[in-house]
Amino acid sequence: EMFLVQMSLDVKKAEIRRLDERSKQKEEALRKAQQLLDEDVQRFDAFLQQNDHKAHKAMKVAENTTKRKQDKIQHIKQLRTQLAALQSEITKFREQKDECLRYKEFLMKLTPQEWKDQCAVDKVERKANRRKAWVDEEFSTSDARMQEELAVEEKSFAERAAEQAARIRRRPRREVEEAEKERERELEARRRRIRKRYLAREAFDAEYEEISSGEEMPLFFKEPKQFLDVFTTLEESNLFLI
Repeated sequence: EMFLVQMSLDVKKAEIRRLDERSKQKEEALRKAQQLLDEDVQRFDAFLQQNDHKAHKAMKVAENTTKRKQDKIQHIKQLRTQLAALQSEITKFREQKDECLRYKEFLMKLTPQEWKDQCAVDKVERKANRRKAWVDEEFSTSDARMQEELAVEEKSFAERAAEQAARIRRRPRREVEEAEKERERELEARRRRIRKRYLAREAFDAEYEEISSGEEMPLFFKEPKQFLDVFTTLEESNLFLI
């Protein structure tokens, strides 16, 4: 009986140990499951926070975009208003211009022919003066460059001539004089070659291109009295004809 009791006790102890082991395994599995669940909850919370952040950022971007759109719409309205005002002003100025041109044409018809002829003569003189001024300036610039080049050439030639004269100074006088004449001829030939590279005044005059200054004929009428005088003269002429 003692053996059976002991054996039963051992069996129960083994069963208790087995149950304890299974309980520990269950607790470990439960702990791991709880840990996985906590990690999933944390990831889900992070996902929700990230989505909230993205949603907030998207809403902010949308608000900024809407604000910029409204600002642009308002700016476009302002520009259209300004454009309409400018177009209205342009139309007003165009009408004033047309009216002034009609008055000008009317005044030009009343302008004495002597004044028109004198203005035409003055215009021809201004063209001639512009042509002369341009030709003078271009020729002066070209002539200054030519004189500078001639001076450099003469200086260089004089230095070489001095060296050559020093070498032949003990030769017969006639040979020295011939050498000097030859140097003078060579220097003059070089001068002619330099002068040929530069245009004469007539060439600049031929190259000139006439460009209109855009100046219009000045109005004859400066004072209202001139206008009244012309009308008085016309009225007297008409009465005489009648």
